[in-house]
Amino acid sequence: GLRGQRFGFDWEGALLYSKAEVEDVSDGISATLLQQQLSLSTPDAYNPFNGANLANPSLADTTLSPQAAIDAIKIKTVRRNTSSLALADLKVSRPDLFALPGGDVGMAAGVEFRRETQKDDRDARVDGTINFTDAVSGASYTGDLIGTSPSPDTKGSRTVSSAFIEFAVPIVSPDMNIPFVRSLETQIAGRYEDFSDAGSVAKPKFAFAWDVVDGLRFRGSWAQGFKAPNLEQVNATLVTRANPRTDYIRCEADLRAGRIASFDNCSRSGSTTARRAGNPDLQPEESETWGAGVVFEPQFLPPEIGDFVFTVDYWRVKQEGIVGLFGEGNALIQDYLLRTQGSSNPDVIRADPTADDIAAFAGTGLTPVGTVLYVND
Repeated sequence: GLRGQRFGFDWEGALLYSKAEVEDVSDGISATLLQQQLSLSTPDAYNPFNGANLANPSLADTTLSPQAAIDAIKIKTVRRNTSSLALADLKVSRPDLFALPGGDVGMAAGVEFRRETQKDDRDARVDGTINFTDAVSGASYTGDLIGTSPSPDTKGSRTVSSAFIEFAVPIVSPDMNIPFVRSLETQIAGRYEDFSDAGSVAKPKFAFAWDVVDGLRFRGSWAQGFKAPNLEQVNATLVTRANPRTDYIRCEADLRAGRIASFDNCSRSGSTTARRAGNPDLQPEESETWGAGVVFEPQFLPPEIGDFVFTVDYWRVKQEGIVGLFGEGNALIQDYLLRTQGSSNPDVIRADPTADDIAAFAGTGLTPVGTVLYVND
């Protein structure tokens, strides 16, 4: 970093590079090794039916699998994450840019350039490099780690250029002797950022402080803000997650057909797969905030009891374009609503209706639907 003075301005500039790494090593069970150990007919086979003492259920298991069987299925999984930041900036400031009747106007401004990188390197048994193939059925499944959903590796980078400027403007000073306005100061600022992957955004800020008398201040502010999506939200590749969810359009068919008395009796719940991925078209979240407050410092109290400051503040924050998941449960609810109105949710992907499906919807006034294959979330 360097700093100095030039043309009445204080200036400073800096270069920075930072890199962080983390390695997470955890115990796990391999599906492939587990099936191999289950299929053995030797004493070191793994016994999945352990867990209690049949002669005395209140006691612990007395027929443990041999340690060799347990060790044979245990593995170490490794997840490595890396992030980096390269930054260059230049800032200038001056407390007396020019004079007003209320005092000197101060100014600060700056420019900044950043490059950010992120990499999430999952274990080979999680990212699809090592998969499980059922030796009995021949079916193949992505991943080989028991109890963990498959997740691919992700990585991404972005560059960001930004600039800001800020003015501190004194409008009224105490020596102007204006009634009920001991002082009045304002702040006017703005910031611009251009992201290589999320577009550009510019936002302003305004604030004021009004001292009615010595010890009584009213203050307020209004600002717009933004938050860019992170590299994971932009660059993550397709992942799938399954959760129990209710297919409400089937509940509606059961209700109309008289098979249930209310939705409380609906049993149309099942495992629903959600497909999720990063979105390269995401834009920054935006917000608008305003606040107002009062600061009271009683000047009439004797100094020997100390100083007191009382404050009351109110803020209101409104956010738009929030980045997040809609949720496969919400998608099914929306699909239910739209289907009762003659359309459907295109993010809910279904199989073609079977003969049983068609029969279940007969006489309900609803178009038959097939089972949910997955939801684009």
